[in-house]
Amino acid sequence: MTTHRSTRFRAALVAAVVSATALTSLQSAPASSGAATVDPFEDRTTVLFSSPNVPSGCYRIPAIVQAADGSLLAFAERRMHTCADKSHIRTVVRRLPPGTTEWLPEQTVVRGEAGDPQAPATRGNPGPAVYRRLPGAPPTDAPDGPIVLLGTQLDGADRLHGALDEFRVYDRALTGAELTRLRTRNANGIPGLTAHLPMNAVVPPAT
Repeated sequence: MTTHRSTRFRAALVAAVVSATALTSLQSAPASSGAATVDPFEDRTTVLFSSPNVPSGCYRIPAIVQAADGSLLAFAERRMHTCADKSHIRTVVRRLPPGTTEWLPEQTVVRGEAGDPQAPATRGNPGPAVYRRLPGAPPTDAPDGPIVLLGTQLDGADRLHGALDEFRVYDRALTGAELTRLRTRNANGIPGLTAHLPMNAVVPPAT
């Protein structure tokens, strides 16, 4: 996150990470005759999210992760009409494919309300996590490598009553029977599991 003196409120996310895949690709690529070569170790500053129109809109809360394939994903809040915390906010992302130096255009990840994606809503605080299997972790049906994006929706509702014991993320809505099965038997085998964090388990360190 950098600021520029020429623009007091300019928000920028600095990407200074080059994946091993990118380094290998750039180093092994043959140089064409007379063409300038790219130095993979050259310092670069890339402004991913710029906010020149503050306070009529801005980007905030940047977060960046490296996916299992080596690509980088940069998330941020896009505050549409004001920089207030409780306002019309969308979660957006930009991606740097592995082996490249050009970031893809911004895409909207989460916005609006259920049934009305264009409705003004506060959908922000992006918290991306790459779910990886660790040595010694309990067996699970969750695949290795998916990206789980946590966030907030400020609608005044209080949906959690009780303690949090098992954390599971599915790529679809579960049926009532499947929810009952999880609650009563804590069973694996339900299709669509993306991430599973058994919070009462102790994972030994890798040796």
